[in-house]
Amino acid sequence: MQLITSSRRMLAVAAGALLVGAFLSAPGGAFAKDKHHGERSHPHQHDRDNRFYPPDQAGPYGIGHTSVILTDTSRNLNGSMPASGSARPLRLDIWYPTRVKPTEHIRYTWNNPMYNENPGSTVFPGLPDLPPLTALGARSYNRVAENAPLAPATFPLLIASHGNLVASTKNMPDTLETLASHGYVVASVEHTGNSDAYYQG
Repeated sequence: MQLITSSRRMLAVAAGALLVGAFLSAPGGAFAKDKHHGERSHPHQHDRDNRFYPPDQAGPYGIGHTSVILTDTSRNLNGSMPASGSARPLRLDIWYPTRVKPTEHIRYTWNNPMYNENPGSTVFPGLPDLPPLTALGARSYNRVAENAPLAPATFPLLIASHGNLVASTKNMPDTLETLASHGYVVASVEHTGNSDAYYQG
């Protein structure tokens, strides 16, 4: 598996951050209307059933989402080189423009058994694993079309990085969805061994 060099990766992340900042500073970028729930002063507000509903994204496209697991055979699970045993799995979440516009809120999953995923700290050995956020009552419902077909056009690609230590791709789906609704393909990789989600392989 060919990996992006650190300098190119940092350049891509910096470019993505600038684009996100420019979008959020534009009129209507940080605030939007939800046709089901009316005007919202913040993208995360409690509904009557105590669930978090973001507003409808402002872009002209529906939002597709898919996840894939890649395998880096050149590194160990903790990211060290060269590999001497288990390879390093990398989960890649991709948001993209689609013509499908679902009307129902879809729940993002935490501790997804499909990918043998476990939330916790792999950065500080000896610390207990964190419980799944669902066990703490955190529920996030977003409007995405899982595995929907890509809209028939050519779109620019953005690379998103969630940051170090206890962050995760799931910390910022609203921003990535909004970018997808405006015609971007957004790829975000979990930092295996340096994230609050890790994979046992």
